[in-house]
Formats: sequence, C-alpha cells, structure tokens
Amino acid sequence: MVTKNSKKILSVVIFSAIILLALPIIVATTAVLFVPDGTNSFGTVNEGVTHFYNITINITSLALAENVTEVNITLPYGFVFDDGTNRTNGDSVGTQSKIYFANTSSVLTWNSTEYLINTTVNGTGNLTSFTFNATAAHPSHFSNPYNFTVTLKNSTDSTTYSYLNVSINDTTAPNVTAAVSTSAVNSLVVVATITDNHNVTSLTCISDRDGTGNTVITNGNTSSQTLTETSLNCGGSYDYIFTCTDSNGNAGFSTKLTAYTSNCTGGGSAAAGSSSGSSTTTTVTTFAVSTEQAEAGYQKTLASNERVKVMVGNEYHYVTVKSISENSATIEVASDPVTLSLDVGESSKVDVDNDGIYDLYVMLNSITDGKADVTVQKISEPIPEGEGPVSGNEETSSEETGEGSNLTWLWIVIGIVIVLAIIGMSMKKKK
Repeated sequence: MVTKNSKKILSVVIFSAIILLALPIIVATTAVLFVPDGTNSFGTVNEGVTHFYNITINITSLALAENVTEVNITLPYGFVFDDGTNRTNGDSVGTQSKIYFANTSSVLTWNSTEYLINTTVNGTGNLTSFTFNATAAHPSHFSNPYNFTVTLKNSTDSTTYSYLNVSINDTTAPNVTAAVSTSAVNSLVVVATITDNHNVTSLTCISDRDGTGNTVITNGNTSSQTLTETSLNCGGSYDYIFTCTDSNGNAGFSTKLTAYTSNCTGGGSAAAGSSSGSSTTTTVTTFAVSTEQAEAGYQKTLASNERVKVMVGNEYHYVTVKSISENSATIEVASDPVTLSLDVGESSKVDVDNDGIYDLYVMLNSITDGKADVTVQKISEPIPEGEGPVSGNEETSSEETGEGSNLTWLWIVIGIVIVLAIIGMSMKKKK
C-alpha cells in the first residue's frame, strides 16, 4: 500500500533526477603527451637557434565529452615562435577542414568548430601531432629546464599538462672591459668589468700580461674584478688582456689595455726626488695618457711643474706647465724642447719629430686658482706651406731666441751708423 509520504518521496526523487539529467556532465580529458622519441623532454637546445618541436597528444579514453575542440601550447620564457611553421599531423592549417590557428607572443592556439581529436570516430589511441618552430632567445638568466604548458579543452572542461620540458645551452661569451683604476710610481690597479647574458656568479678571470704568465684575478666581486700589481718600473707601460670564462665554459676577451705607471720623480731621472746637475730638488708630477685618451683629447688641470706624458710614434713626449700668470701660461713641449706662451683660449700645434706633420695640439682652456686647465690632443696634420714646426702663439727655444735677439741688435746698430753718417755728410756740405 502506497502512503501519501511515499508518494511525496517518490515525487522528490523523480524531480531531482530530471534536474540532474538536465545539467551537463563535466568530464575532463585524459591524455598522454610525449615527444617523438616517446619521452617528455626535448633535451637541450642552443640559445638563439631555431628548433623544430613536435608535441603528440594521445587521448586515452572514449567518451563524446572528451572530444578535444581546442589545444593551447604556452611557450617557455624567452622562446619566440617562428610565424607560419604551425602544423597539425604534418599539414598546415587550411588543408584540414574546420581547423583554425592563432597565436600571441607566447601562446599557440589550435581550435575547431567540430573536433581537433575526435575519440568517438578515431577511438582510443588516436595520435595527433602539433608541430612548430621556435627560437630559444637570450634570457637574462636561465632556470633550466623550461616547461611547455599544454591545455586541452573539450566541450565541458579543460585539462592542463606541464611536464614537457627543454633545457637551454648558454653559448654566449661574457663581455669584458678593462680600465686603470689607480696608477702610481711603482704600482697599478686594473679593473675588469664583466657582463653576461646568463649570470656572473661563477666567473674566472685571468690576465696574460707579458712577463707575468696567466695571473688569476681574485679580488673583487664577480662582475668587477681587480688586479693589483706592485714592484713595477716607474714611467713604464704595461699591456693587459683579460680573459673571463663563465660557468658554461664560454670565454670572453677584453681588448688590449695599455697602462702607465707614474713617471719617476726628478724630471724623469731614475733617482727619485733629485735632478741631475743641480743642487735644487725639483719634483715633477707626471700624468700618463693612453693612446686612446690622447687621440680623443685629454683635458687636465695642471699646476706648475706638472705634465702630461703621451706617446708619439715610438717615443714619449711631455707637455709641461712651466709657469702660470693671471691670464696666461708658459708650456713646454719636449723631447726637443719647444716653449709655448699661451693666453687663455689660445692654442698651438707642434711637430715634435720634424717630419713635416703636426703631432700635438695644445690649448689653454682657463686658469683657476693658479692652475691651468689644458687640453692635449694627439693629431696628424700636414704642416701648411709657409708654416713652421710650431703654429699659433709660441716662443722658440732659448738658443733660437738669443740668436734672433743678437741679429736684431746688429741691424739696429748698423741703421744708427748709417743715419749718423748721412747727417755728418749733410753738415759738411752746408759749411
């Protein structure tokens, strides 16, 4: 006998069943993803090189709701898709009916108005390959391995897989620059600065300066390493090339750096603090200039008895401030001494080796607090016809000055004698 309560319970059950049947059944797609060799890894690829990638999807169960309508493949960080290389089972989009492709900078999308992988038609074990070309760029740091993220969408749900991976091989050498930090009479401090597209945590740097062998740099942090050398010759030049190797074995080289120790005191004499042939001790401070600095134009504020040392040809030459007044300075250019008298704003060019070419340009920029701001530049300009070995405002060497002065006085005396003779003859005629 059916009671009223039984009827009510039956009505609730039937109603609930109708509601449940009306709701969609959510079923996630179950699949196995692999690369052509049957593994889940593409191995190792070189950075900056385009590679072919094949991701094969195998649907492992049968159900209409599991038919895949969209496949999204997210590229690893730093990878760049090669436009137009996308394929499905070896065919380009368009040759397969109702399959469409789109991409952003990092996501490749295949979709269909029907099914990309139809398990009802093809059955369990149907293999569909999604292929493309991509380039592993040069990321600022590596975090091997990188994962491809694949998302499969069916009519009711989506499933994401992230176990297909690839590693990037760093093939870029570090960039190395070298510069002089400190120069003294008998020592040099040289700094190597290193940048790398990977990282600089495991760098090894050596210096192969002639006469030292391969000296390992151990002072400083990984991106800025310091080499300190002592017991060097005063007034000497030393050439350095630095080699820095990153953790992947890529070696970077600096260009050759020529560094100069400060000149010996005493005007270049080997005996520090003394000047040969004089009882007066003269200290000359020398600023050594590299060829690159000299060619670009080296500007320095100099006091009296301070000088700039520059190489012209195979010989060192010196530009020395001898004296300074309120608005002018006397500057000596040597080896073969030439003395320039320059007012502020004036300049001069000097042929230091008598080869008919101006080698050095010297300009007095300003005078402040008793010091001369001077620009010294290495040049190579043919001397114009009619010009001498020194252009602009100059004084000649002391011997030339004395000889010229004596000749001037001689002509003055001759002129006076001639004038007196003419006056005497005129007076005789009047008498």
